[in-house]
Amino acid sequence: RHNPAPNLRYVAADVASLTEAGEARFDLITSVETFEHIPTEQLGAYVGALRDVLRPGGTLLCTTPFARETVRAPNNREHVAEYSTPDFVQGLSTAFEVEFVVYQDRTGKLLEEVPPGRPTPQSPDPGHLVQIAVARPRQAG
Repeated sequence: RHNPAPNLRYVAADVASLTEAGEARFDLITSVETFEHIPTEQLGAYVGALRDVLRPGGTLLCTTPFARETVRAPNNREHVAEYSTPDFVQGLSTAFEVEFVVYQDRTGKLLEEVPPGRPTPQSPDPGHLVQIAVARPRQAG
């Protein structure tokens, strides 16, 4: 909300309410730290709803914590799962074509690759990275 441009609108909402209300479509949707909270059986509907409110040619920027291997019922009890990059991309790919994934470390630095590291039972990731997918909508149907 820091940009006063007249052609810029910020909306914070549950994507289900936007699709039910027939809300206008968006050029850019950010889904930040949400993916890991969606029950696995609802991921297809969730990413489909994101696609449905994104304009053709629009962009989805979706983030989730990085795990070297997908973990169901991880130590963070608020997360349904923590995803490896291939599983994250696969979860999005029912409705999106993922153009690329980058990683962000705790300092905010963007990385093109995951640094070497060793997962532990307490932390399946190498330093609590966030993976960021940039994706374009597939055609519905």
